[in-house]
Amino acid sequence: MTEKPKVAWYWCASCGGCEESFVDLAERLLKVFEAVDIVFCPVAMDFKREDVEKLPDGSITVALINGGISLKEHEEMVKLLRRKSKIVIAYGACSAWGGIPGLANLYDRNEVLERKYLEVPTVENPKEVMPTKKTIVNIPEAG
Repeated sequence: MTEKPKVAWYWCASCGGCEESFVDLAERLLKVFEAVDIVFCPVAMDFKREDVEKLPDGSITVALINGGISLKEHEEMVKLLRRKSKIVIAYGACSAWGGIPGLANLYDRNEVLERKYLEVPTVENPKEVMPTKKTIVNIPEAG
């Protein structure tokens, strides 16, 4: 029996549509689970960064990255997944073109950050932690 391809799926700043498209597979999800071995998918299963760090470099067949990289945590995880994966795919409108989170580009940066991290009634951020000013991600080729 051949080994199933190993798949990782990481969720950055996104609208949730990619996860919804996956769930919309309904009973066909069972065929997906028969065909691949999901080794990392924190939105659906209890996996931690340490789990990915323990994997050998290049051992993941494909990593799907959905959502925009807007936090240092996102950048670090995407770089780690690049090292661990043979193929990395920007999956969905948010990771490929900015999507709904990209609409923040239409407004003043400070206004958006204050609204998101300090003013929204459902946000609990007593230390008033804010994102860093700029995140640049240079993902090297696999090799």
